[in-house]
Amino acid sequence: MLKSAPRFSEQPLACAINRPLPAILLALGGLASTVYAQTPEATDESNVTEARAETRLNNVTVTGSNIRGSDSAKADPVQVISAEEIRESGRATVADFLKDLAANGGQSYNESFSNSFAPGAAGIALRNLSQKYTLVLVNGQRLPNYAFAQNLSDVFADINTIPMSAVDRIEVLKDGASSVYGSDAVAGVVNIILKQKDEGITFGADRGWSDDGGGDQKSGYLTGGIGNLDEDRFNISFGLDAYQRDMVMASDRDYLASGNYTKPGFAGYTGWGTTNVWRPSGQEPYSTTCPAGSQLMPYSSFGLPYSSNVCGYNIQPWMTVIPKTERYNSYARGTFRFSDNLEGYGEVLYSQTHTWQSYAPAAFSSSSYHYNAAGEVERVPNILPAGNPYNPFGADTPFSTSFLQPGGRTSKIDEDSYRVMTGFRGTIADTAWDWNANLSYAGNRVENNSKTLGYSALQDALNNGTYNFNNPELTPDAARGLLINSTRIGHTKTKAANFTFSNSDLYELPSGPIGLALGGEIRSESMNTPAADEILSGEVMNSGLNSFSGNRVVKALFAESTIPVLDSLELNASGRADWYSDFGKAFSPKFGFRWQPEDRVTFRGSWSRGFRAPTIPENADSASVSYITATDPYDPLRPGQNFNINRFQESNPELKPERTKNISLGVVFAPTPLTTIGLDYYHIDIENYIDAVSANYVIENQDSYPGQVIRDEDGHLTRVITRYENLGHLKTSGYELTLAQRLPTDGFGDFILTSDWTYLKDYRYPEYPGASLINVAGGNYWAAMPRWKANTGLTWNYSDWSTRLSWLYTGSYHQSYLDSLATEGKDKISSYSQFDASVSYRGFKNLTLRASLENIANKKPPYDPALGSNYYYDISQYDPMGRYLRVGFDYKFM
Repeated sequence: MLKSAPRFSEQPLACAINRPLPAILLALGGLASTVYAQTPEATDESNVTEARAETRLNNVTVTGSNIRGSDSAKADPVQVISAEEIRESGRATVADFLKDLAANGGQSYNESFSNSFAPGAAGIALRNLSQKYTLVLVNGQRLPNYAFAQNLSDVFADINTIPMSAVDRIEVLKDGASSVYGSDAVAGVVNIILKQKDEGITFGADRGWSDDGGGDQKSGYLTGGIGNLDEDRFNISFGLDAYQRDMVMASDRDYLASGNYTKPGFAGYTGWGTTNVWRPSGQEPYSTTCPAGSQLMPYSSFGLPYSSNVCGYNIQPWMTVIPKTERYNSYARGTFRFSDNLEGYGEVLYSQTHTWQSYAPAAFSSSSYHYNAAGEVERVPNILPAGNPYNPFGADTPFSTSFLQPGGRTSKIDEDSYRVMTGFRGTIADTAWDWNANLSYAGNRVENNSKTLGYSALQDALNNGTYNFNNPELTPDAARGLLINSTRIGHTKTKAANFTFSNSDLYELPSGPIGLALGGEIRSESMNTPAADEILSGEVMNSGLNSFSGNRVVKALFAESTIPVLDSLELNASGRADWYSDFGKAFSPKFGFRWQPEDRVTFRGSWSRGFRAPTIPENADSASVSYITATDPYDPLRPGQNFNINRFQESNPELKPERTKNISLGVVFAPTPLTTIGLDYYHIDIENYIDAVSANYVIENQDSYPGQVIRDEDGHLTRVITRYENLGHLKTSGYELTLAQRLPTDGFGDFILTSDWTYLKDYRYPEYPGASLINVAGGNYWAAMPRWKANTGLTWNYSDWSTRLSWLYTGSYHQSYLDSLATEGKDKISSYSQFDASVSYRGFKNLTLRASLENIANKKPPYDPALGSNYYYDISQYDPMGRYLRVGFDYKFM
């Protein structure tokens, strides 16, 4: 039998799983494959049999394995985070906590990405791969997909729907796991385990304030349970969270408020807009009368080569950087023990979320458009007719403006998410076999209600003079009528049936028992998110169109085995066969080992094949239409010039699934029972990588894309169609260094130091089929990808006090996207360090008082001029909340 890993305590893990030190060691050593349970004493053989059956019912399955109750150490690096560690972090939500993980790199977005294709939601992206490569589970089962797809094609689960107070622990498997879970588990798996045997009632509340204004937060929770499963043979556990946070505007932050980014590296007021700009034939554009909220200023302030003046206004007071949010998350689970060999269970997850955000006022310019009856983008000429009373020229004149009255555009996102699951689990009498079978039904509904510029109201203002362009406050009804409602509604549904048989003691070898698991799954998935009717009818101005709809059925069989070859060596093997109704089949094997030549040193590793099925937006009925600027080298009159054209982004039913190869190698060194050091290497090779090439590439290579470059009868470009393709390989690799050190003292409590560091060695991808791979690690050519990310914490537990100091570090990265800037951000984006502190006191009966201070030094996000005119920092890594104080309490009774 393999030697046990050195632990801070000799207690069985079942007695210590909620304590932070064993969890830290399991996280760093990656040795967590199960939770042990003690066998109660028995006086006769029948009692022994019953006790063993009851013990196996108490055993759990840890992420990355289907073998229940196995005490074999695994080859997988699994990080286990207890509820106590989550509370000590001071974070208010599950998404906020997971964002700090060292393994959670760039491309992990939350609701602060307000101008995204999936507003209001939060995902996680392990190993810097996008959110569709990380599988999120709750109690080992899939959540429903969010009804909107990030970046048009990234389908993911919204972790904002999980009640923080109900979390018992979080298990993060940082390796491929398609051999156990199937598709999407490429970068890893995040399994959020909710409380299942809670007793008593606990309630609490929190209040938070930002030093810089905005973002005030209120939250409360109620959790508890009735019934003792061992004594009463039943338990009902529940949790309810309520969370509310105020909006943070760009104008609330001094480094964003002015909108003037000239000093950091841009050539003008990129955080400003223009309004009431005339462009008579043969003249420079200029303004005369400026409406309220704008001012006359040199046009050169915007980095343009004009000597005239123009009406400019600061858009920052309308720009949301952190949206207003209300969430109500709930969870309930009931378990009934029919006998010592059989349990029935059922659980319900339900979440309701509301998100509010605003944007700059609607604009009308030479690039304005809407959709015509043919479903194509049609340019709306920016001409103020001669008959308009606010046109001083007496002739049709080019005119651009922004509608400061009625103010900024807005959107409200309402989300309802649910999952219902019921099942049975048990043991087969007089054997070591146990089984689990369940059915689940899950869904997600998202409704995005937006207020934006209406086509008919605009035409009325242009042609009939109903809107006073110089003094819009004098025509309030017309101003209000310019913004119309647009509603987009999306639905997803997932139905699943799962069964598993496992035996942790199939056959006893001299070095220990062989473990075996067998099982299967049937799952149906559907997504239906059409474009808003108001966009399709042509009433909405300047809004992209995207829609997708599809469904599929997945069937799978899987098997897994652990074999202790020697006392010091264990081998693991698993495999899963998946059959998809839309693209076909995939087989995913995995082989791993764990070798512990002596108590202080453990080596582990694995090799696996996996896959990611094309998402429904990638291979089903989906389309996105936008109005872009593209270069046409083949235009008959102006070759090589830029033109405004329609871009149709379409799905591709011929896509192959992405096939992956994962390699993981690691060593864990425990020089003392109080010290653990781990080093892991990972390599991920994604074959048949799916993405869409650029419109310019399709135009330049039009002979290779027949029927996708559309020209008029004179040969001028009118439309380009791009489709998702299998481009080739995407490869990434890196290292993770972990440390856990306990420092006990005589009379001064215990100190615990933990530190996780990840290093991104390379991240290489192709821009088009057959292209050489570009290494974007340590730069921002594709996305911001700093090589280093770390999370370090020092905890001091003394008597009734617990304090923690945390250091979050994100490394610098090179400016790869913009290379012509002459000031800050030209060569390198600076590193970032954030220090947080938290304290709790448990000296009162049943009462715990808590306080935390995030971002003690009030550090602002590092400036990156390549990341757009709204933020100028990487919103997947940082947020602009600044120094934040949070206080709260927990009270337990009954």
